[in-house]
Amino acid sequence: VPGPPEAINDGLYLVPRMTRTQMREAIERPALVVGGELAPRLVQRILNDVGEEPDSLPLVQHSLARSWGIWSADGGEGPIDLTHYDRAGEVGRSLASHGEELYGALESDRRRTIAERMFKLLVETSEAGRSVRRPTSDAEIATVAGCSPDEARAVVLAFSGGTANFLTTTVDGVVDISHEALIAHWPRLVGWVVEEAESAEQYRSLRRSTEKFQSGSGEVLSGRGLSAVDHWLDDQQPNEAWAERYAPLDDDSVSFDDTLRFVAKSRRRQRWRRLAVVGAAIAIVGAAVALFFLVRTQDELRDEIAASEQRVAEFETAAGAATDAREVAEEEAAAARETADENPD
Repeated sequence: VPGPPEAINDGLYLVPRMTRTQMREAIERPALVVGGELAPRLVQRILNDVGEEPDSLPLVQHSLARSWGIWSADGGEGPIDLTHYDRAGEVGRSLASHGEELYGALESDRRRTIAERMFKLLVETSEAGRSVRRPTSDAEIATVAGCSPDEARAVVLAFSGGTANFLTTTVDGVVDISHEALIAHWPRLVGWVVEEAESAEQYRSLRRSTEKFQSGSGEVLSGRGLSAVDHWLDDQQPNEAWAERYAPLDDDSVSFDDTLRFVAKSRRRQRWRRLAVVGAAIAIVGAAVALFFLVRTQDELRDEIAASEQRVAEFETAAGAATDAREVAEEEAAAARETADENPD
C-alpha cells in the first residue's frame, strides 16, 4: 500500500506552458465576456511581445486591464487598440509603470516610506537566492513600519483597491502580493528586495559581533566597520519587530537592544581613541614648538655673542688705530720742538 509521499506524488499534476493558441484565447475571451473587443493587430502584438517568456499570463492580464481602463476613460468606443496598449506600457512595462504611478500618488514621504517597508516585508529571499512572496498581517506591517494600523491599511488599500491589483487581502488582515511576476518586473521592488537582503545580512553580522564581544572573544567595532553600521542604522531605521523577523529571540540569544548597546559602546571607545590620538598629537606639536623656540633662542644667543665679539674686535682695532695716530702726532710734535730749539731765529 503506497504511503502518503507516494500518494502525494501520484496526485501532482504539472500544468504545461500555454500554447500560442491558448494564449490567444486567454487574451481575447475576457474582453468578449464583458462586451469588449480587441483589435486583431493588438492581439498579434501581445502574442509577439510575450514570446516564450514563462509566467507571462499575469503580465498579459495586467496589461489588458490597464488597456481596458484607458479605453474606457477615452469613451469606450471601438475596439481596444495599439494606442491604448502603448499608453498602458505594453506587456513588459505595464506592471512597472503602474507600480510607479501608485507609489508616486501616495500623499506624503511618510506614506511612501511605509509602502517601502511593507513591500520589503511581503517578499523574502530564500536560501537559494530566489525572491518569494511572504504573506504578512497588516498588524505586523504597522509595527515594523512604525505607523498606526490605519496608516498601514491606507497604504495597503492604495495598492489593492480599484484597478490597483498589486496586493490581495483577507478578512483577517493578511496581506499578500498578488503574483510573483510583480517581484521580477517592478524594478523599484527588485531594488527593495536586494536592499532588504543586504540589510538582513548586516543585522546578522552585527548580532554575531555582539555575541563575540559579550563572550569575551571579540572586540568593539571601529573604523570602517563601525561607519558601515552607523550608516545602516541611519538609513534603514530598523526596530525590534523588524529584527525579530531575521533573528528570532531565544532565551540566551542576543537581543536587538543588546546590539544597539554594543554599537553605542563601540562609538564611545572610538571617541576615546580619537581623543587620545588628538591629545598625543597636541603634545607632539607642543614639544616640537618648544624645541623650535629653544633651538631658535640658542641660535639667537650665539648670534648675539658673535656680534658682541665682532664689536669688541672692531673697537679694539679702532682703539689701536687711534693709539698709533696719537703716537705719530706726538713724535711729529717732538720733532717740531727740536727743530725750533736748534733754529731760534
